[in-house]
Amino acid sequence: MSTFNILKDPLQPTTFGQQVDALIIANIRMWHAQEILFDLDALNALSKDGMYSTLKYATWLNLERNVYMDGTDGAIVEHLAHVHPSVKQQVATTTTSTEVIWENS
Repeated sequence: MSTFNILKDPLQPTTFGQQVDALIIANIRMWHAQEILFDLDALNALSKDGMYSTLKYATWLNLERNVYMDGTDGAIVEHLAHVHPSVKQQVATTTTSTEVIWENS
């Protein structure tokens, strides 16, 4: 039986359950990577390059986590489209930079 290193081994989800699992693992990885960013003594002990590498890695993990969130969402949409073929998928609309979504009173 092979072992899986939850903090380092690559994730390759193909099913909905694996997408959810990958999302959870990506969250754990990101939390571990970000811990040093919140420990000022540990952060100050790093060189400038070390700080950059740590920040870059934590940012990369956040982007990877977003991929797994999108994969989970996509799997749900695909399942719902299969179960309810008569329901048409709608494209989400985004706000434009000129649209006011909050005003101070």
